[in-house]
Amino acid sequence: MYNYENFSPNALVVTQRMRERARELNSAFVGAVHILFGILAVTEGRGHKVLFEMGVGIHDLELSARSRLMELEPGSHMSTIVLQRQAEKVIDRAWEEAELLNSRILGTEHLLLGLLRLGDGLITSIEFRKAGVTLEGAKQALLELLARENAAS
Repeated sequence: MYNYENFSPNALVVTQRMRERARELNSAFVGAVHILFGILAVTEGRGHKVLFEMGVGIHDLELSARSRLMELEPGSHMSTIVLQRQAEKVIDRAWEEAELLNSRILGTEHLLLGLLRLGDGLITSIEFRKAGVTLEGAKQALLELLARENAAS
């Protein structure tokens, strides 16, 4: 399990939102796509801001990912929702991205980069590809966002 005390406040909200969305959609698990839903829900988070600055239609991305998920998993009505291995891999990759950016706190921006690093075959990778979102593009947009934040402070 993960030590959530090193998650930023917004990343903690993402973990709450991803579990809520899994329950709303009657999912038996929290997968990578639920992490995406959490990132999209936390509009103050850098992950959401990076996608917005890249010109991603946030609402369209969420609807498309939700539709694809419903095709693959019509609902299971389980009372206990478990973290799927692919979601664990996203968090592992997110920690690696945080380290590369010299951050000891995991933020929504790192979760976004972790999703992008996970690879092909997932709902998120398909939806990101359709929206024109790449790992390199997201990293560049994040660095620009961080530079603006640092200049403003």
